Amino acid sequence: MANYLHHVTSPQAAHHILSSGVFEPFSHDVLCADACLNMLLLDADGERLPQAGQQQIFGGYGVVLGLKWEGPVETLGSWSDSPSANVLYHQPWNQLSAASVLEPDAYYRSLVRTGTNQHLSITEIRVDPDVMAEEWVKGSLPKGLMGAWRFIPAVVRQLFRARGASQAAQALSRLVGSHGRLLIVSGPA
Repeated sequence: MANYLHHVTSPQAAHHILSSGVFEPFSHDVLCADACLNMLLLDADGERLPQAGQQQIFGGYGVVLGLKWEGPVETLGSWSDSPSANVLYHQPWNQLSAASVLEPDAYYRSLVRTGTNQHLSITEIRVDPDVMAEEWVKGSLPKGLMGAWRFIPAVVRQLFRARGASQAAQALSRLVGSHGRLLIVSGPA
């Protein structure tokens, strides 16, 4: 059974992930809790499960990558359980593996560890048009999303912000393709 998840990131990071097919975690040290791709599990209606405790803090905002997992799934009791590559883990807030992540106030995050190179694909992308427009006007997007507009002054780009943001979002969507894209989590297996 497939699991559907979201990864929240910035337009710049999304472009890098989609262009390369590789997610670079904060750390490659398998003993570090940041040596993974953090995701949020979706319910049958495509909505995020309620999160218990402290909400996840994302490294960027503006783009949501829709992900599909078609491999083994486990509940992670604690990071000292040494998660394996190529396994999707659901982590309860209290880190008690007996708690079902589907129970209210139990779910914290889902993750795959560094070295994951199968079972995970990017199936869709959702872009916040306001964030994309802001980054486009600032000229902070990669040249693959800015095109020749990167040479135009910001005051002029401001006049075309909606059009520019739309074109940048379309460029990101093309990188996903119609059949999705395999996603690898960089690092040792």
